Amino acid sequence: KPERRILALVPSALLELDPTSLTVLTSIPLCSLFAVIRHPGSFQFELEFVHGTHQRLYSCRDRDGVLAALYDAVGTTSSDKSTLEISSTPSQTGLRLLPRFAVEDMTESSSFFGDSSIGACFLKRLAAVGKYTIGSGIRAGAAAGRGFCYGDSLVSIAAEFNANVPLAGIQYHTKRSVVLEALKPLVVQLQTVAACQPPAPRTAVTLLQCLCRIASSFYGFRELLHFPNVLDSLRLLIVAEDELTVFWTALLLQRVTMHTIVASAAAGGLPDGSSPVDGETTDKRATNGEAELNNKRMLFSQGMLVTGLVGVLGRFADRKAGPLSLMGNLQVLEGAICSHRHTTDAATVRFLVDHLVPHYDSLTR
Repeated sequence: KPERRILALVPSALLELDPTSLTVLTSIPLCSLFAVIRHPGSFQFELEFVHGTHQRLYSCRDRDGVLAALYDAVGTTSSDKSTLEISSTPSQTGLRLLPRFAVEDMTESSSFFGDSSIGACFLKRLAAVGKYTIGSGIRAGAAAGRGFCYGDSLVSIAAEFNANVPLAGIQYHTKRSVVLEALKPLVVQLQTVAACQPPAPRTAVTLLQCLCRIASSFYGFRELLHFPNVLDSLRLLIVAEDELTVFWTALLLQRVTMHTIVASAAAGGLPDGSSPVDGETTDKRATNGEAELNNKRMLFSQGMLVTGLVGVLGRFADRKAGPLSLMGNLQVLEGAICSHRHTTDAATVRFLVDHLVPHYDSLTR
């Protein structure tokens, strides 16, 4: 039988309070949360934990407001700037190669024969599926004869990738060739999903989660937006009807416009043992700041994409968008004109501000 509770957020913990006496019944450390499951078609959400297999199920009319507050609390209080993963399906623990609480030792995964990390292995699997099933002629015919469905097989491997690689991302200095070969089939499939109206929410979120993990790496950050039709796909997904699709699209936009290096992902150096600052291994095109500036120019020069980002303010005021999409989109805009202003050129700032002015009332509410 459901029990009525009041949820309260305090520094580093989520509290369950008795609605009558307001006494604390349960204290859940934020660092113990593994993921949140946002059940589609209902007001329910479920908390998953790092240790153990138990979950806690809640129902709340302002569910997305609670999830947005919880996501923000985890991101601001964690020492390693980790974020809480919000999905529409339970975590696929059966696909994991390590327990939830275990962290892969990146220094041990680099060997004489190259990077053997879990993330790199799954990237190679993604690339192999793409090469085998999207070609033409003999290989494509063989794939069809063996019953391969390109989209389904790619998305299933992407789901395995998401289950095994933390949201912080793959090893930071994963080889450029490995990253590029994995991105090729993913961006093609993302375009296919985005072109369908409305996009299939579960497939779209799986692909976006996968791309977020890759975009955190040195080469993923630099190369993703240079693939054909990626900008068009993001433009379509940022205005999707599904709340989680918009949220994860915004999170991907944050990854490519506000670049940060997570210490755990950067451990171990480059696969060949060299330093990331060596001239032979560093991307010749740009430093991180210059690459971030170029990414912003590419994204924010797309008028329709900016309209979709800013338009969430109007949709939220009309109750056509929820707190998750509002939070995600505003974090992208905040980074462009405030916290990461140093990598946004003046013309882009003016362009964004001009689009925000009509929504001034919504911003100040």
